[in-house]
Amino acid sequence: MSILLSDQDKISCKTHKYETCIVADLNTKGKKDVNFLCIKCLLKQHSNQKLTLIEDTKKLISQMKSQKMEKQTKENEAKRETFKNVLSQIKEFKITLDLTFDKMTSFVQQ
Repeated sequence: MSILLSDQDKISCKTHKYETCIVADLNTKGKKDVNFLCIKCLLKQHSNQKLTLIEDTKKLISQMKSQKMEKQTKENEAKRETFKNVLSQIKEFKITLDLTFDKMTSFVQQ
C-alpha cells in the first residue's frame, strides 16, 4: 500500500474498520507492506498501559461515579435502617418508662 496517498484517500484500519489510520508502523521485520495503525491500535501496541482513549476514560469515570453513588446509597440506606431501629428502641423504652411511672403513681396514690 502506498503511503503517498492524497488527502481524499484515507486509509482505514484493518482491525477497526471505520477508524482512520494515523500512523505507519515501520517496524515490519522484512515484510513488504507497511502496517498502518489507527489510534486504538496504536494504544494497544504502546507498552504503557495507562494510556486510554478520551471516550473510554469518560466511560470509566462515569462508571466510577455510578459505583460511588450506588455505594453511597447503600451506606445511607444502612444508616437509615440503624436509625429506625434506634428510634424504635427509644419508643419502646419510653412506653416502658411511662407504664412504670403510671404504676408508681397509682401505688403512691393508694
